[in-house]
Amino acid sequence: MKQKAKLLFFTCTEKDTPYVLLGRRISKEGEEYWWIPGGGVETGESLFQAAARELTEELIPTKQISDTVNKYQELSTDPPSIRYTTGNSENYIFFIQISHYKGILEDTIGIVDEFEELKWFNLNNIPSTMSREFIHLKDYLTKEKIEAFIENFDYKRFL
Repeated sequence: MKQKAKLLFFTCTEKDTPYVLLGRRISKEGEEYWWIPGGGVETGESLFQAAARELTEELIPTKQISDTVNKYQELSTDPPSIRYTTGNSENYIFFIQISHYKGILEDTIGIVDEFEELKWFNLNNIPSTMSREFIHLKDYLTKEKIEAFIENFDYKRFL
């Protein structure tokens, strides 16, 4: 079974519901849907290394995003993740907190491949046209679940 690794970036203000970064894609059949960056794990790569590589193959991340991902790699630490299987693959989604700062929601993230646009979404306003795989993630996209990730993992080391 092949493995896939993806990165879900989120940011929080003190009083607001968290925001997640999603990208709009168009399927081979022409259907538009929203999902997160990531892809297949290559021989010799760890899951997180694969997700980080896929990030740079698909996007030109902001300095804040790049620095955060690089810090995980420098410290040889994986962020919290969830695992699920689909028909032919084992999938991992890593949850990465990005420091919230004024203007983060408007920052431009460059696109190299696979996405048409990227946008931060408040958890209360997730698009209805999500990837079919969203069924495996949706229960984790609540304020309570994101807060639980923050409480149970030392994200401050990476911010």
